[in-house]
Amino acid sequence: MSTLPEPKVTIIVVNWNKRADVINLLDSLQGIAYKNYSIVVVDNASTDDSVPAIKAHPLSVTLLENAENLGGTGGFNTGMRYALNVLQQDYLWLLDNDAEVTPYTLTELVRAMEADGTIGAAGSCIMSPEDKSLMVEAGGFVHWRSGTWAPNLRYARLNDQDDSRIIDVDYVAACSALVRATTAREVGVMDDRYFLHWDDIEFCLRMKRQGLRVVAVVASKVYHGVEKGCNPGIIYYDFRNGLLTASKHTSGIGRLIAYLGVLNNAFSSMVYVNLLGHRAWSRLIRSSVEDFLLGRFGKGRLSAGLTVAESQPVAEQELATRLSRVLVYASGTFDEVVQTVTKVREVAPGAHITLGVNRERAPIFDFLNVSHLCFDILKDPLSSKIRTAIKVLCGGYGVTITAGEGLSAPYAFLLTKHYTYAPVKERFFASDQNLWAIWKVALSLVLGPISAVAALPSVWNAGTRHAGSGGLSGAAEPVRDSAVG
Repeated sequence: MSTLPEPKVTIIVVNWNKRADVINLLDSLQGIAYKNYSIVVVDNASTDDSVPAIKAHPLSVTLLENAENLGGTGGFNTGMRYALNVLQQDYLWLLDNDAEVTPYTLTELVRAMEADGTIGAAGSCIMSPEDKSLMVEAGGFVHWRSGTWAPNLRYARLNDQDDSRIIDVDYVAACSALVRATTAREVGVMDDRYFLHWDDIEFCLRMKRQGLRVVAVVASKVYHGVEKGCNPGIIYYDFRNGLLTASKHTSGIGRLIAYLGVLNNAFSSMVYVNLLGHRAWSRLIRSSVEDFLLGRFGKGRLSAGLTVAESQPVAEQELATRLSRVLVYASGTFDEVVQTVTKVREVAPGAHITLGVNRERAPIFDFLNVSHLCFDILKDPLSSKIRTAIKVLCGGYGVTITAGEGLSAPYAFLLTKHYTYAPVKERFFASDQNLWAIWKVALSLVLGPISAVAALPSVWNAGTRHAGSGGLSGAAEPVRDSAVG
């Protein structure tokens, strides 16, 4: 590549109220080895001082200011439409504003795509910023049967991988994705109806439908965390947009299976949180399905301040007597889990700790030197869930503790004593989610599938209406653009 002219790349970054992150990204872009590029930053009506900070940055940037927050989907579409209509380029590099690039992140993506004209999009290997030898994902695959997706090589060790690998996948995340400009013109930009979540997946699935490859490039590395905790927005968009994606990319028995996968997860979760007394969370999940049925897309109707009700605090001295053998559920963020395990060790230094953790997430906690009980609530078949329940019941645990203030895992109901730990408050709280309330889990597992089957005809009819191109060609709201730097 060094002896030939470098193809022109337009870098597109979307920002909303993340001044420090977007400035850090621009700083890291100053150090890339690739030189034939221009930068378009789309600001989604930030209310912090992101815009003046971007304008003051020494890099030459075209700044587009949306009149409202259009989400990641609308933001990237604003940038792509501007680039395709106004600029000349060979590639579009979609980049998250809180990512950190290396000098050769872009070089390796371009190298892979220049070597094979059938590649429509190439994504970087996303690495953990906390442990830079740990892979977050290298693209991923859609699992229609479970109504969700699975990141590829999630939490694998980089030194176990061949750095030259180029891996065919179903999708690559817009965290760092290089898209051929001709491909974007051929398949269209992202579907504006998504707002965020599933949008980059659906974008890539359209490329594959056109016979193009979507690949992850292990040699191209970008640092970006994924630990977001219990986020109501993610839950809402997961279910609503999962149904929309299934409508657009499945048919026949495949669509039936995909719908049931999403609906079973949605309704089981809705019944579960409702029985726990979290009515707002239950309404949120219900609205995700309702909005799909009614064709209400774009920015969701999310209520602010969705939290889990606080219980009675527990004195550490009282708790210490029960902590000889404890099961900690890793339901919170990375920091919340680490702080919870640290606190348990402080309160009961001799305690044997087992971490109940999502299977693909377990490797990031290896450094804690605790036992792992791994599971996947959404993807495990019933037989695996039963085996996990037996392990909890027969593990000799005195108590279970949920890390963080999010929703507890259903397995928390299997013991008579259950607590939560809130690192921000540095307090343990008693929980009524214990063995005496296990009927709530059982009922949700029964009513969830029944509700999914009952809703299937309505969802099928709605999906038939929504399966078209939808928001692919609609223009974004007018933007103000300015060349800065």
